[in-house]
Amino acid sequence: MPTKVHTAPCLAAAIVITAAIAFVTGADPQRAGLAIGTPPITRITYQFLHANLPHLAVNLYALTAIITKWRPTALQLAAAFTIAAAVPPFLLSDKPIVGLSALFFALCGLMAPSCQRPRRFTAACLAVILAGALLANVAAAVHLYAFLTALAIAIIHKHTLT
Repeated sequence: MPTKVHTAPCLAAAIVITAAIAFVTGADPQRAGLAIGTPPITRITYQFLHANLPHLAVNLYALTAIITKWRPTALQLAAAFTIAAAVPPFLLSDKPIVGLSALFFALCGLMAPSCQRPRRFTAACLAVILAGALLANVAAAVHLYAFLTALAIAIIHKHTLT
């Protein structure tokens, strides 16, 4: 049986990695954010750096909620992280993006087919992404990419990702 991810160690790791990246980069999105032409390492670092404390708090709350409710396996978490790291270049701009929200939406996409009401959950996720598109400085296209890519993978591999 696959090992389920436990919330506390997962969040502790996210906090430690966030602190380390913030220390090394001076918490500068220009150095650790993901944008056109940034070094490959930013595909990892952007997920752990946040624009401000409320941004970090919202992302950690959402990540905690989904991990606590769904309890993804290590494979599912790795798949979501990989999807979030593999943002296609055409979705990027010159302005660096930061945050864990692509990881969160990838987890939502992986989780959707196994929900009690998958269509309702998918519609709710798409509504949140659409609402985010109306806000300034929200990478809604990246959120949509992460959710739909993960959803497609979850539908195709419904029984192998559990």
